[in-house]
Amino acid sequence: SRNDCFYKKGGDTNQILLTKKYLEKKDVNIVVCENYSDMLEHLDADILHVFNIQTPNDISPYVFLAKKHNIPVVLSPIYWDLWHAVIISKIKNIKMARFISHFKAVYRLFASIYNRGYLSKQYVKSRCEIINNIDFILPNSDEELVFLCKDLNLNYLDIKNKSTAVPNAIELEVSDIEYNGNLNVKNYVLSVG
Repeated sequence: SRNDCFYKKGGDTNQILLTKKYLEKKDVNIVVCENYSDMLEHLDADILHVFNIQTPNDISPYVFLAKKHNIPVVLSPIYWDLWHAVIISKIKNIKMARFISHFKAVYRLFASIYNRGYLSKQYVKSRCEIINNIDFILPNSDEELVFLCKDLNLNYLDIKNKSTAVPNAIELEVSDIEYNGNLNVKNYVLSVG
């Protein structure tokens, strides 16, 4: 996952830790590698599970090291369409730079999105290289897999054949609400991610 996922915790951090927790309950030995050196110490692993295709530069060294040592690789992509977030961010930057003419602002907006940022050719290429070296994919839903294939221009049926959807959910044991099938809940905030 992200190199900083254990000190800038997010949804990927939770997914890693909960995957570990529940696999260990099934007597599976899990080692979380927090850096490349950790991975070098575990080249005898039966499988490598990487998370978060949104950060390809962070996970690609692990993927390619595992492939070099014939370790099968599984990916939980944690992928969603960030297009709206990128546009909002760029528009905020444009508003802050009021001295830039309208034409230059629009030009910079599109140039930054297409040349350097999200969905740029290099970003797409690096994620495709990872997908092409993954043995199995565990998206949260079929919809996530559709977004991934669409954005990266991948053949959906080819990718679908090497995937199984594994939905994320909340842990009822840490919730202060007993769920009995009735969603009539008041004064409750659910924060996702």
